[in-house]
Amino acid sequence: MNGLTRKLATIAAGSALALTSAPAQAAPSFPRGCASTSATTDRTWRVSLKPCLSSEEGYDNDSGSWIQKPAVAVTVNCEHSDLLLWSGRRCHVSGRWEVKRNGNSVASGSISMTADPDHGNSRFHAYYRCAGHGTYTLTVSNLSGTDATTSNRPRTARPPEVTARGTGC
Repeated sequence: MNGLTRKLATIAAGSALALTSAPAQAAPSFPRGCASTSATTDRTWRVSLKPCLSSEEGYDNDSGSWIQKPAVAVTVNCEHSDLLLWSGRRCHVSGRWEVKRNGNSVASGSISMTADPDHGNSRFHAYYRCAGHGTYTLTVSNLSGTDATTSNRPRTARPPEVTARGTGC
C-alpha cells in the first residue's frame, strides 16, 4: 500500500467509526390514549366527547421551527333527534381539562368552544410540556353541551367526567 492509499483507508475507517459510534437521537414517545363520555336529555339532545392524549405539530419558540408536541385533543359531537334520525348540531361546549404525570398535575385549562359540524369545527386542542417518562392521564370534567341553534329553550346535556391514560415522554 502506498502512502496515499494508506491515508485514504485511514480516513475512510475513521469516518465509518464516527458514523457508527454516534448515539442515535430517539424521537420522543408522547403519551397516547383516548376515552369517551356522553349524555342525552329528553331523548332528543345528545352530547358526546372523546378526549385524547396525542401529539400534534406546533411551533416551538425555543428552536424557531415546527415540531411534534404533546397535546390534548377533545373531539365534540352534538346531535339532535327528530323521532328516528340523529343529525349533527352546532353547540357550545364548556368544561375543564387536566393532564397529570404519575398523579402530579402537569397542565390544566378550560374548554370553551362552539362545535359546528357544518363548518368542520368540532375539535378542541391544547399543548402541554412533558415532565419526563411516566403514566399520563387526561381528565375532562364539569362538562356541559348546549344546543346553539335554539334560542327560546336551549337544551343542555352534562356528560360525566372521564379520564384517558397513556405512557410516554
